[in-house]
Amino acid sequence: MSQIQVTRDKTIDILRGIAIVLMVMGNLQPVLQSPHPLYEREGYSELFYPPVIGFNLTALGLFLVDLTKNIPLYKYFQVLGECSLFIYILHSVILGWIIFKIWSDISLFLTLSIYIILIVALLGIGLTIRRYKRHHQLSSWLKFLLGS
Repeated sequence: MSQIQVTRDKTIDILRGIAIVLMVMGNLQPVLQSPHPLYEREGYSELFYPPVIGFNLTALGLFLVDLTKNIPLYKYFQVLGECSLFIYILHSVILGWIIFKIWSDISLFLTLSIYIILIVALLGIGLTIRRYKRHHQLSSWLKFLLGS
């Protein structure tokens, strides 16, 4: 192995570590600091405006993860982007119209448990859609909904 390859591998490992630290810090920031007030526009909360420190750190971490695509878990989460519109609609319906209608006041542990189960379920649905798209010709509206 050449010196250039060793240096490149070390650089990628360092970038991965920085990405993980940034994402953890970004996701812990709202927990450690009192949450900022959500801005509302026509009844919808603006989660990303103005961009807060936690969002910026997480976005920067995700950008660095994108530079180092060799992270093993990355390939599983790519499936969510292959049918992103469908996943977005589905998770919004599940969370907004089912889960939070059933449980209006739930603990942090239950909330995190629900999100983990939801992510695993959405990954399974995304993998199923990927397989379906490989073996079937999709109509134009299905291509729009499921990604082409």
